[in-house]
Amino acid sequence: AFFFLALWFLAQACANTIDWYIDLKNRYLDHRIYAEYIVRGTSHLLELPMSFHKSKKIGDIQHRLQSAADSISSTVTDIIISVLPQFLSIGIALVITSIVNPLLAGLLVLSVAIYISILVKVGPSYTKNLRKMRRAYNRSFGEAYDAVATAQAVKQANAEHYEKKRLYK
Repeated sequence: AFFFLALWFLAQACANTIDWYIDLKNRYLDHRIYAEYIVRGTSHLLELPMSFHKSKKIGDIQHRLQSAADSISSTVTDIIISVLPQFLSIGIALVITSIVNPLLAGLLVLSVAIYISILVKVGPSYTKNLRKMRRAYNRSFGEAYDAVATAQAVKQANAEHYEKKRLYK
């Protein structure tokens, strides 16, 4: 029994080390994807005609760009890359558990199957509600950002006016 416990400990230590290394690389990749998307999106916005900028709220555009960058980088790093080592850990644990106690391994597989079926059922309604929440947040964020940007523009215009007066005395 101690042999299997030592084997499990060694396997988990290896899996955790691999998880840590992949997480480190994952964070680096996440930041690179996010930065690249923001830079390309902003440069594309700068190339658009002025008529586009007159009809769209800058806060809305900025927030959509950041939300899209967050979504893309988190999808790639959190879902695609991070899931692979977790399957490795789960697989190793299931193999060792099935050797030590096959009944417990069967119970684990059954509980995971029930959990996945619940997620599949609840997932679509959760996604729909999350989408509604994000739309409401985007509307309020866009209005708030535009209000702050307008206030900054007014302050800068007033400061410019006072600076011109001061320089021409």
